[in-house]
Amino acid sequence: MKQNNLTTFFMCLMLCIGFSMHAQLNTPRGSQQATVSQRVGISDISITYSRPSVKGREIWGKLVPYGMNNLGFGTAEVSPWRAGANENTTITFSHDAKVEGKTIKAGTYGFHIEVKPDNKATIILSHDTNSWGSFFYNPDQDALRADIITKSTTHRELLTYEFNAITANSTIVSLIWGKKEFPLNIEVDVTKIVLDDFRGKSNGQLGFQRQNWENMANFSLNNGGDLN
Repeated sequence: MKQNNLTTFFMCLMLCIGFSMHAQLNTPRGSQQATVSQRVGISDISITYSRPSVKGREIWGKLVPYGMNNLGFGTAEVSPWRAGANENTTITFSHDAKVEGKTIKAGTYGFHIEVKPDNKATIILSHDTNSWGSFFYNPDQDALRADIITKSTTHRELLTYEFNAITANSTIVSLIWGKKEFPLNIEVDVTKIVLDDFRGKSNGQLGFQRQNWENMANFSLNNGGDLN
């Protein structure tokens, strides 16, 4: 009897181990994950997303429907496009910034797009960063909405985010997929950020070096800042 119980125990143990190994199985996804980043001044902007392929499909108005839609799953009554695949696409700002002229606080946000049929779109940044896609989208979690004009472009098989038109205090981040581009203008107040960073460190070792104060004074003077 004891031998039978022992045999049963080990069989159950091996079965549990088998289930555990299966649950941890790591295989490639159909839409691979990617992260793209850009520094503007001393501020970092990064986007983490998954990259679906066109695969000969009609994207705009078909695979990605126009407007807000009931996806038939999750808690959202209507949802925008997830702007990628799989989990939430997210955008992270290391400092406060402006998106299409609207202020956004430093932090990480879910990134969604309401695609429209007239070459217009609405970018939606959400406080919800952990949900799967847009299935649980809640407009009460919106941190920012910005209207943009889309562009026609050459075919891009893999959905791609890229940074272009980089200046001393701004950049344009574009989502490109199929033959459509969604450009989004981002600005940072480099002078304020640099001076605030110095003020935050000036009570430490950095503030006891005369050269640092002279460098900050020159930076402030040359960039229209206020070191007071």
